Amino acid sequence: MLVAHGAGVQFFLKDLEGTPWASAQYDREALFRRVKQLAQLRVEYYLCEITFSRNNIPKDKLLPEAFLKWVPSGVGALGELQAKGYAYIKVG
Repeated sequence: MLVAHGAGVQFFLKDLEGTPWASAQYDREALFRRVKQLAQLRVEYYLCEITFSRNNIPKDKLLPEAFLKWVPSGVGALGELQAKGYAYIKVG
């Protein structure tokens, strides 16, 4: 299970125009191919609605993949998962 909030949501957007990460330089398509491969192995992806709201990112900027799901708060979701025994591993 992966919960993306803050800068972590950039990897799930159609494009980065108009976001705080607009100048990021990396192979977005190659990275997302890996995300899709992991989704086929049942990795679940949850994205933080608060991050989208605070950064004025329209929800329709999210890539149209059925495996991408919303949580109201990424930090809140992390807390709930940790209470259930999941580990928190910060990347980046």
